[in-house]
Amino acid sequence: TPESKTYSRVKKNGWRRFPALVKPAAEHCSYGIEPEAVVDDPDQLKARIEYVLEAYKTPALVEEFIDGTEYNVSIWGNGRIKVLPLNAIDFTAFDDYHERLVGYDAKWSPGTDAWNLTTCHCPADVDAALRKRIETTARGAYKALKVRDYGRIDLRVRDGVPYVLDVNSNPDITMEGGFARSARAAGFDYGQTIVQILDFASARMPK
Repeated sequence: TPESKTYSRVKKNGWRRFPALVKPAAEHCSYGIEPEAVVDDPDQLKARIEYVLEAYKTPALVEEFIDGTEYNVSIWGNGRIKVLPLNAIDFTAFDDYHERLVGYDAKWSPGTDAWNLTTCHCPADVDAALRKRIETTARGAYKALKVRDYGRIDLRVRDGVPYVLDVNSNPDITMEGGFARSARAAGFDYGQTIVQILDFASARMPK
């Protein structure tokens, strides 16, 4: 995982890894994730922590910003788990790394540059060695956090090393969501995807 630290108040923090990403620790759906959340020096860091504490009434999570392609790794099953085709999020349309985010606008604001220019490729075009490292890391996170039935692990890669950004134990399973996209690439239509998830869940229920 990226180096990280949580702050419940502004103080001299000794953080020296820049650029860094500052986000609300107790939010979801990318609330607070915007270009201004990527900071480059201690003054910007202090100001963004203050903003998160005031605007979201939650501690601020600071982590080193991993610039690069983001991979959604959808996994399902219990015991013997299966990794579905990788989904790559492409930020090459953005020259400014502060904008290379799956932020709130990219998810929820049609018509914005973030929405229009953030593209996905599924199955992702990655070489076999990198694919294996990504899948191995994602499997490890799925098992370590005891995710059941289905989940999605979000990673970025730096210098060939996958870094886990988020473990989604209840990810978006709408028809246009990332999990359904990966399931389609594996040959499952939407109805089959939902039935398969239900089958995994029912199989671990007492008979």
